[in-house]
Amino acid sequence: MAEPNGSGRLDRIEALLEKAGEKLDRVATMGYLHDERLARIEAGIEEMQDHEKRVDARIDKLVSSIGDLISRIPPSALSR
Repeated sequence: MAEPNGSGRLDRIEALLEKAGEKLDRVATMGYLHDERLARIEAGIEEMQDHEKRVDARIDKLVSSIGDLISRIPPSALSR
């Protein structure tokens, strides 16, 4: 006598659908984690770029100050 659900066919289909749903959940979770990680990386890059700009500004200021100091030295003092 055949089983009421077609020889277990519906059971197999339901099991496959459940596995597919679990895999889809894992993929969605991985996507979320990837997006989160990417956002942290982008924030880190922006922070490094801001730091680099501040360092560049400080170096420019220092070089300018040194240039001003050198321009104040009389030429006769430089030829010794």
